[in-house]
Amino acid sequence: MTSTLKILPCLLLAATAAPVMAANTGAGPAYPSFGFTQEMSGVTDNGDIAVDLSTAGLGEIRIGAFKGEIMIDPNSTGAATDTGMGYKYPINRNVAVYGKLYLNTGGATSVTNITFGGTYTGNSGDLTYNANAEAFSNAGGTSFNLKGAGFYKLKTNKLGGKMSVGAEIDMTLSPSPTTTDLYFGLRWQPKAKLIVDAGLATSTAGTTTFATPAFVRLNLGL
Repeated sequence: MTSTLKILPCLLLAATAAPVMAANTGAGPAYPSFGFTQEMSGVTDNGDIAVDLSTAGLGEIRIGAFKGEIMIDPNSTGAATDTGMGYKYPINRNVAVYGKLYLNTGGATSVTNITFGGTYTGNSGDLTYNANAEAFSNAGGTSFNLKGAGFYKLKTNKLGGKMSVGAEIDMTLSPSPTTTDLYFGLRWQPKAKLIVDAGLATSTAGTTTFATPAFVRLNLGL
């Protein structure tokens, strides 16, 4: 747990070594706002709205506002998940911090879920990489997750747009026992405001699944 607590301050300290990112200018973010399952340093452009659509229905909504990004999960149910309403602030083009709150005082039991996280995104040639540390607290206690991702840009002249192959790891470091989830898939961006994620394999809760697709997400900008 001690090593995990040191990760978030390190993400903030990394900001001092990177150039300051101007507020959303309409030119689009330097990096994506999200990976398959983790946060990245980009934010939705000021005044724009991006929504997740899938066979499960409406997913997270992201709104570019207040020099950052408002995050809303309309499917929050008070379960032990890091959903709710939140805000992400880009310290610079590489580093962002965010927080989420789910609060429900109705019914027989009150629910309060709090999430705090930081993310660092960079690139080397055609490779975009990401580190995302997150703490989540609810009535059951506090958990700490360390996530990492890599997305490699593919040559797709015939398909149009941008395509990359990506892999992500999500390690729950505490409470014990530690767990590790893996995700592998493709990301296609045929237009600036349209992202299609299609998973090829997942490994969660000790079960590995290969499928076409293993998971799907359509993110549409408005």
